[in-house]
Amino acid sequence: MNKKEYEHGNIQKLLVKICFFFKSINLEISLPSERSESVQLLIPKELDVGNMQIGSIQYGGVKYPLIDKSSINLKYVEVRLKGDFLRKIDKYNEVYNLLQDKDANDWLKYKFTYSKEDIILAKRVATILSSGLEKKYGSEYLTIGIDKSILDLPRQTISSSIMYNQDEAVKVISDILVAQGFNVSRSSQVNPNYHILAAANGKTAKILVRHLQYDYAYKESTLPYQVYKIDAFENLEDQKVKLNDIDFIVGYNFKDKAFACLAIEDFIEKKSRVVHEKQGLRSEFYNSWNELKNYFNK
Repeated sequence: MNKKEYEHGNIQKLLVKICFFFKSINLEISLPSERSESVQLLIPKELDVGNMQIGSIQYGGVKYPLIDKSSINLKYVEVRLKGDFLRKIDKYNEVYNLLQDKDANDWLKYKFTYSKEDIILAKRVATILSSGLEKKYGSEYLTIGIDKSILDLPRQTISSSIMYNQDEAVKVISDILVAQGFNVSRSSQVNPNYHILAAANGKTAKILVRHLQYDYAYKESTLPYQVYKIDAFENLEDQKVKLNDIDFIVGYNFKDKAFACLAIEDFIEKKSRVVHEKQGLRSEFYNSWNELKNYFNK
């Protein structure tokens, strides 16, 4: 049978339009079974786990049982809305003043025809329901089908210029190294190739101190631990100049009071490296001086 035989002109378009109006205010539209003649309007599960039915939409002017679908003459679309639901969202009187009819079970009802006035009326009813749902459920209603993380905007980011101080970081790392038993001297130059010279067992190690900053590429990560990165060099030219004059890069994070010590070999190909707090990439260097101790013990 050709699909055109199932197209019934403006009244069918009207039913689809009305379904669309209610769908656009986040109500669920459901046809419960193949034999059902009534479209159900449901509260979305995000607001009601029971998926409560609060209304129905169906054709008028159809005599059942329907034998010849191609010969029917649809006359109108009837919408019914549950009175208890309308009272719950404090919109019963407002909707009743528009529809002006109800059944014995206190469901408000109206027979919509394909006219400009009735289409406007259907839109207005949907708008009133939306207003009541928003008032009752707030952002839970407004964010249905939307990534709820938009509620976190604008995001507060940690400014590296505020959280990180280069001179203080060098001092902190120097103090930690002294506590670890190393002999330490700090460079007095304004922009040195390295900040700290550590000595032990007759050997020295040149250390450049950098910011152990949060890696915001992982800000949406579900990992149960922090991921950091160290930008060792400002650019490739800076990398070429300093690379051969450094033995270790040590990153420090003031907020977490954490550090990571990496050998310069990790930065030969890249000027930045990622460090995981636990389990992941370079986690063995997090809050560990093993690389530096191994260097002095060779």
